[in-house]
Amino acid sequence: MMPGKTLGPYEITGRIGAGGMGEVYRAVDPRIGRPVAIKILPPSISTDHDRLQRFEQEARSAGLLNHNNLLTIYELGSSEGSPYIVSELLEGQSLRERLEEGTIPPRKALGYAGQIARGLTAAHEKAIVHRDIKPENIFLTRDGRVKILDFGLAKLVEPAAAQADADAQTAQRLTAPGTVLGTVGYMSPEQIRGGAVDHRSDLFSLGVVLYEMLTGDHPFQRETSAETMTAILREEPPEIAVSGSHLSPALDRIIRHCLEKNVEERFQSARDLLFDLESLSGSSASQPVAVPVAAGPPRGLRIAALVIAAGVLVTAAFLAGRATGNRVEEGRVDPATFQQITFLGGSVTSPSLSPDGSTVAFSSRRDGKEDIYIQRIEGRNAINLTKDVPGDHAQPAYSPDGSLIAFTSTRDGGGIFVMGATGESIRRLTSTGAEPSWSGDGRTIFFSSERLYSPYVRQDFSSLYSVDVATGKTTLLLTRDGVQPRLSPNGTRLAFWGLPEGSGDREIFTMPVAGSPDGADLVRITTDTHVDWNPFWSADGQWLYFASDRHGSMNLWRIAVDETTGRASGEPERVTLPAAWAGYFSPSADGSTLVFTNLTQSTTIEERSITDPLRPPRVVFDGALLATSVDLSPDGRWLAFTAASPQEDVYLIGVDGGALTQLTNDADKDRGVAWSPDGTQIAFYSSREGRYDIWTINADGSNLKRLTRSTGDTVAFPTWSPDGKRMFVDHQGAEMFDLTTEPATGTRLAISNLPPETVFRPGGWSPDGRFLTGDLWRGSSPVPGVTLVDLDRKILERLTDYGGSPHFLGGGEEILIVQDGKTMVLDRVSRKSRPLFDVAPSTFWDGGNPAAQFGASGSATVSADGTTIYMIRNELRSDIWLASVPGTAVPGMSVP
Repeated sequence: MMPGKTLGPYEITGRIGAGGMGEVYRAVDPRIGRPVAIKILPPSISTDHDRLQRFEQEARSAGLLNHNNLLTIYELGSSEGSPYIVSELLEGQSLRERLEEGTIPPRKALGYAGQIARGLTAAHEKAIVHRDIKPENIFLTRDGRVKILDFGLAKLVEPAAAQADADAQTAQRLTAPGTVLGTVGYMSPEQIRGGAVDHRSDLFSLGVVLYEMLTGDHPFQRETSAETMTAILREEPPEIAVSGSHLSPALDRIIRHCLEKNVEERFQSARDLLFDLESLSGSSASQPVAVPVAAGPPRGLRIAALVIAAGVLVTAAFLAGRATGNRVEEGRVDPATFQQITFLGGSVTSPSLSPDGSTVAFSSRRDGKEDIYIQRIEGRNAINLTKDVPGDHAQPAYSPDGSLIAFTSTRDGGGIFVMGATGESIRRLTSTGAEPSWSGDGRTIFFSSERLYSPYVRQDFSSLYSVDVATGKTTLLLTRDGVQPRLSPNGTRLAFWGLPEGSGDREIFTMPVAGSPDGADLVRITTDTHVDWNPFWSADGQWLYFASDRHGSMNLWRIAVDETTGRASGEPERVTLPAAWAGYFSPSADGSTLVFTNLTQSTTIEERSITDPLRPPRVVFDGALLATSVDLSPDGRWLAFTAASPQEDVYLIGVDGGALTQLTNDADKDRGVAWSPDGTQIAFYSSREGRYDIWTINADGSNLKRLTRSTGDTVAFPTWSPDGKRMFVDHQGAEMFDLTTEPATGTRLAISNLPPETVFRPGGWSPDGRFLTGDLWRGSSPVPGVTLVDLDRKILERLTDYGGSPHFLGGGEEILIVQDGKTMVLDRVSRKSRPLFDVAPSTFWDGGNPAAQFGASGSATVSADGTTIYMIRNELRSDIWLASVPGTAVPGMSVP
């Protein structure tokens, strides 16, 4: 196909290459100006009904995958009898081309293998197995990313001549797919035998690729394909030598663990392999490291103590304070163990380990309310301490002697309470506050004014306080933002995290324990765009440990500090735990154990019919991202949404579930999407340039620009006027920006009858431009009910005292609302409502979050004609895990 020709809607701009899978062309989608790659498959596929059906099924499965390390599939089509696939256009070279230049240094090879494992983790969690991992199917982009190509195709496209000469296949570098679904030389033993193949086969192939990256040689390659397959079945790979020096025993063990003949002795998941690779990357990949062999969990047990290769050694070394730089002294560290200790299901969070390490207290939302539970580490029966106490109760914290538990409660108006370690003698300490933590002598509790539900979502500004446990006297310590205060071992400084003035970043601070109300004595420990939170001190006061999403996943980090001045004396260091998301850390008093919350997440975006509520929902998107807002394009063809994991970015997906595109890709936090009325731009609020303001980006990912330049509080949740000339935002209340001026100018919406101590946060504009819906908020909590503002008269009207997340339907006479998992349509004039359908509750970080009870703003979007709604459903599950170093007191993890 020559440049200028069209294939469906796509315009061909050049030829990239050809192979057994067909020809690949460079093209452009003129509808949005996006460059793409088009692979045209051989016409023989279209004449074989079974193969064509399997091809379409697998291409759709691959199209559902969304991950930075997987090739993004945009569309499946057919032209003149030849099926084709449209995908993102990559610039760079294949791993095979890179290997032809020479071997790859160990640290870089380790990084490439980690990215491949990360992509396989995402695919395997969707029950999609590649079956043909090899250097030809690994692409290295110019910006350093690794992309896995051709998911699902290896098991569909058979060789043109199944009986081709084996020696000829070898001469072609063993790349022709065999009839047993794989490429000779990279097939697992079970593939060669023609047996059942699952995700662990991909891990074998990755082991071969990693061996080849390091050595330049194939571990099993022989003169013929038959001999090569025999070697895979019967022989062990040769010893590895890298540039004349010995490879790290840890990395050697990882490779050999991938290449186990028996599938049960191999890594059991790509996530386990990824953990070991990432842990090893924190040490030297080419230096000797003493590492215990990884052991799989005993059969019949849901989980057991895990001893996980290289990562465990590095973790144990950090916990025991025995690491020096990036090198670990050989033979000095006991293997750490990791054990899941709660099995309640749903959201289990905020663990607190008793000082003797025997019991854990935590909070969980069960039986309709949130309660405090305790459970012995070796037990399985959790005891509800607040079952019969009215209200929600969370964030337990053991006193230093283990006799008391401080906690947050909504009982009798809320505040900080204390009770005996088995739930007796509950008494109130304060009438407000959350996040309690004890001083070393047990006489004082430090707390913040705002309860933390998620490090990503802050509902309000938070001050820091202390309270005398005996007298109840409260002292204001900080008027600037602060959450989760923790006292240093010598009792002189508080560590906490908060939002710097004029910024949405999450940063770690220290300050004198006597207080620094005006912030003059604050010391900022971290200064970057990463989410840094949950700080606690080492027993010797030389380290601050904290949770951070740096390096792509939420995990444990530490930084050296001077306890006297509270200033950092080094850079953050990673302390890896075996979790994709780890937080809410609590160590035992002697430092030998640490409990933490291990969280998993997924998002579904569903299409529901408003006119036919009995119609089953249709899934538009289902993936491991955590969606936070969604908006439908004016033409009804595209959904823009933001996701909070692995980083906060803007995405675009067709309502048919195809053409998923990531529009932003950086460490800045992008939230709250809203389409312009003409469908050309997407507005969102972002932490770019140091503070939250409104930004816009074109639908094709171009022309990113800042729209507002305000001062003071965060500017969030843009809402366009129907004519596109104005925009309401939430700037601690509704503020209207005139978009016809440059720069846009903002004016606070003055509502004459706004209730005292409340703010109105805008949500949606009526089609005629007369009314604005939104929510009333009092402090950090939404006020239940549907609120309407008449923009001409500047007055507010409460249409209901129940429900939330209002959306105008059709001409604006009706409003869609959500109440207790039920979707209803409210008549704006008569105020009568009718039910539509029930929706399963969407969990977001913590079931106790008041915002989750009413549906978070932006979690649904309605078509212009009022017939269809698209809704986000997030599912989170968390459990408490225990990390321990047997026989070792861990001073680096001890609390005062």
